[in-house]
Amino acid sequence: MTFKSTKFKSKILIVLSLIFIFFISVILANNHALVVYVPEKLNTNLFLIHTFYNETRHNMVSADFGEQFQLKISEIASINSGKFELTLLDVTEDSRCPSDLNCFWAGQIQIIVKVLVDKEDLGKSNLIYNASRRDLAIKKIDNYLIEFIKAEPYPKSNQKIELSDYVFTLVVSLLKDN
Repeated sequence: MTFKSTKFKSKILIVLSLIFIFFISVILANNHALVVYVPEKLNTNLFLIHTFYNETRHNMVSADFGEQFQLKISEIASINSGKFELTLLDVTEDSRCPSDLNCFWAGQIQIIVKVLVDKEDLGKSNLIYNASRRDLAIKKIDNYLIEFIKAEPYPKSNQKIELSDYVFTLVVSLLKDN
């Protein structure tokens, strides 16, 4: 089959590229390995998919209900094989007393998380770790309990903690039906 129009050839190539990219995305999403000869014009698209896939996998932490896990900012915890997903969005407050000082108040640290259950967005929630108010570190969302266990590193008076340096320990539990 020969095509007379360069514009038509270009459109066909784009459609075939999109179909190819879709199938590669599905295969990668299902954790299958694939080795394919790729025409030179498609290399850029495959590079973008490969990069997106690696970034997504790199930012995913797996755990089971009742099991502690650690997250950094922008990482996602996939609980019970993805039934429950928790994304750590931000640190909105860190007023903890530096370890090398004596303070009147111990302070607290507050984080914002986003929750998905069966891919349904249940919204954002804040969790506060405060040594004297442990109730603030626990949130009930739907049939789940999220608990903020600890935050690291602990502040020092002469150091600023960058967002990328924080590591948070959390646990998600499934509440029993009544």
